[in-house]
Amino acid sequence: MWKMLLLALLLSSESHASDPRYRGPICLGSFRVDRAVSVRSLFKQLGQPATKSAPFCFQSQDGRAFLYVDVIHVIPGRVAEVLLSDFPNCTSRPRQNTENDLLTWKTKEGIGLGSSEEEVVEAYGRPSAEEVEDSRNYARAIYGYHPSAKKPPEIGHKSLFYAGILRENEWCSAQFGFRDKKVSWILLSVNE
Repeated sequence: MWKMLLLALLLSSESHASDPRYRGPICLGSFRVDRAVSVRSLFKQLGQPATKSAPFCFQSQDGRAFLYVDVIHVIPGRVAEVLLSDFPNCTSRPRQNTENDLLTWKTKEGIGLGSSEEEVVEAYGRPSAEEVEDSRNYARAIYGYHPSAKKPPEIGHKSLFYAGILRENEWCSAQFGFRDKKVSWILLSVNE
């Protein structure tokens, strides 16, 4: 699914269609898209998850930050994506408290929760796509989201999407969600 979305987004953007290189962040906290990251290495930092199967959901002890970790399905021990947010991002999975300060998880360029939209664009340039709030953003930002949910958390009204080839046909993507022009969630993914 992500491959098709990435390809469509890249082809829809004139500047990126001619140069499909990935321009988004390489890392978010301990997760990196430029090298394999094992779930074990993340668990050493975050603690053991509340469930034995992916996706794994964590929250900071103060309840101000939440982290969702998913694996590559054909390589179950390798992390495929992480989603960091300032709202609960797992509705159908138990969350494990972590002593790790998730608010300190940032990209190499210092972008994290609360960064401004201008800082994101300054760090990564023009996005591959820009989206306004719709159910697709909710489905990406909240694991287990269903449109019939009575009152989903306020995730924001806009997102910037960066996608492209990192190396040798390895696709990567990042999406930054904004609430009041401040980052409220970050999704970083390496394609399966």
